[in-house]
Amino acid sequence: MIPPPDEIKSVIMEAMPMMIFDKPKIAGTFSNGVTCVRSPNRFDYRDADAVNVYSFDLKLYSHSYEGLDVTYILWIFKNGSVAFCYVDGHENGKPWALFKKYCKDASTLRSKLINALTEQGIKIEKKKRLEKELLDAGMDYFTPRCMRAPEAMKYTVYYRLEKMKFDQPKVGYTFQDGIFHVWKLRNGETGNVFSFDVQLSPIDRTQKQYSYSMWIFENKNIAISDSEGHSVSWETLEKVDHNYNAMSARISEALRIQNQKEKRKHGCYVATAVYGDYDCPEVWVLRRFRDSVLQQYCLGHLFIKAYYAISPSLVRIMGGKRWFVSLCRRILNPMIVRLKSRGFSDQKYEDCD
Repeated sequence: MIPPPDEIKSVIMEAMPMMIFDKPKIAGTFSNGVTCVRSPNRFDYRDADAVNVYSFDLKLYSHSYEGLDVTYILWIFKNGSVAFCYVDGHENGKPWALFKKYCKDASTLRSKLINALTEQGIKIEKKKRLEKELLDAGMDYFTPRCMRAPEAMKYTVYYRLEKMKFDQPKVGYTFQDGIFHVWKLRNGETGNVFSFDVQLSPIDRTQKQYSYSMWIFENKNIAISDSEGHSVSWETLEKVDHNYNAMSARISEALRIQNQKEKRKHGCYVATAVYGDYDCPEVWVLRRFRDSVLQQYCLGHLFIKAYYAISPSLVRIMGGKRWFVSLCRRILNPMIVRLKSRGFSDQKYEDCD
């Protein structure tokens, strides 16, 4: 970081009140009194306090060098200091010479600043309109947004779509920016889109644990949400070490759990046919008894296997007959009363994995 050279100082000071300093940087002062600054890398994001300064970034010039696209950038800081660097944050050792080579003079800098501030103003106005629309819909700007999976994850996601059951309701809305935002149901809301949800591995950052969820939709879009319901980008996940292999393993695990639940759900054919729903108080009592008692003993386990083998055909043939439902109720109702008296709750129950 250096003070702005005299030739451009007045231009920068004139434009600073209109700048928004929102680009994170990490600065440190060495023993010789020189303050150096760099862009944060993926490891820095593990420490919430690593970023200590913010800049307004101005693109000066881009060109191709030995087959690579090289961009030169001017970082302007709130204290009036500046830094000249390549796009990857490396200084060439002669910052003022670099500026004069690619920006020529103060009038050129003023023109570039005007263009950059105009673009910034357009983005701010667009963001304000979007924020109002989001707030009117009961959300905020950080509500998770749908996006396409990155190339490295497309095969993993698309190949497994047919195996996924999209049964987690969400509310979705397309805003003026053309982005489809989604959020979890709140009081009184009804879902208009449904997702397959994957819980990613939790990450410890500065002794605080963060968890992330991936929502996969039938149209191949995905959304990432953190534990506070805010949108998360792929870049953020990469910075906190959520690599593609780990995400793929989590999708496989979510599919395995889904298949187990589906098998059990479809296994309770008679109880579901009798009481009309797999998720109702009577069936919750029976499911608790199945998982906590029958599953623990060899004979109970054999009974469950036999029940799962016989009940689909039995329900297919007899399930629609009123006398069959009435007979089963007369058998099951006293059993449920006895189980409840023994402490088996009729509150909502999730099957054991």
